[in-house]
Amino acid sequence: MKSSKTLKGILLAIVTCSFIGGISLVLPEKSTSAEANPAKVVSYSKVNNSEQYQAVDGNVYSNAKLTNKVYDASNFQTVALTVTKSATVQNQQGKKTVYYYISNDSKTMSGWIWSGHLSALKKTNVNAMLKTINQPNKKSQHVNMNVVNHRVGSDGNFVGMGYTKL
Repeated sequence: MKSSKTLKGILLAIVTCSFIGGISLVLPEKSTSAEANPAKVVSYSKVNNSEQYQAVDGNVYSNAKLTNKVYDASNFQTVALTVTKSATVQNQQGKKTVYYYISNDSKTMSGWIWSGHLSALKKTNVNAMLKTINQPNKKSQHVNMNVVNHRVGSDGNFVGMGYTKL
């Protein structure tokens, strides 16, 4: 009689555990990902700025709610980026941050990046730089240089360069 009660108790425990385990498998898991908890966009604004920027680090997202990472910004550190929009975004903890909508010149890469992951590119006039580089110096041997692999704008400024000896 005792073994029958023990057996019933064991079977009841197994059935209860199986039932609870089955429910946990059927119920969806609570997700803490960005897709489940998108950031709240507080405001958008248009940016009228002719400056170009460089991505230093971070992620680039497809939308201002930051639900879909599309690029790792460190892969675009040598690309000149233009900012056209900004969004003030509030995360789940209530902290507000500014994200910029960036794109390259050919518009093949674009998305939202945190403002702290951008740095302004310094524009330098190509002709002035070449004149300075190619001036003879009494203390060193004179080497003529030629700028290669650069993009020059209509104003004679460029972003990125390499040198070759002439």
